[in-house]
Amino acid sequence: METDFFDGKTVLEIGFTTGLPAVYAYENGASEIALHCQSKPVLDLYCKPTLKRNNIPANKCKFSYGNLDDLAKALGGKKFDIILAPDLLNRAESDYEQLHDIINAAMAEGGICLFSSYTYYSSSDGSLDSFLSLVRAHRQFDSIERWSSPKTDIVQRKVYQLTRNFI
Repeated sequence: METDFFDGKTVLEIGFTTGLPAVYAYENGASEIALHCQSKPVLDLYCKPTLKRNNIPANKCKFSYGNLDDLAKALGGKKFDIILAPDLLNRAESDYEQLHDIINAAMAEGGICLFSSYTYYSSSDGSLDSFLSLVRAHRQFDSIERWSSPKTDIVQRKVYQLTRNFI
């Protein structure tokens, strides 16, 4: 609901990457958006058409695709004010360390990462609890639960916020 939240900010969307969070950010004032998705077909079939249908100027978008190594290379040291990461944790738990390092490298000072996740995924061995345990162990970020689906859901979905830990 805080539409001025994106004013003048640089935004990175990683994870499931439909492009819709990036569209929302741009339509609400983001100065630049970058999207990273798992494959070129996903980028070409879902992300780019979403941005085109919503009249997002091509010169305001950067695109990359591939695994976490490809994402780290694509970032090239660039920092983002806001990282939007839907379904970020739908991957092997062994990837969580690298994922944490990428968020740490990509987040600008004073930046924020908002990610959504189911509490666990049947298609991978990772879970929300295991990622949050890793975040606490590294002490780089503060994590705050921002939203949760009802506990009566078969698998709960949650939205978390990561900000830099200043302690």
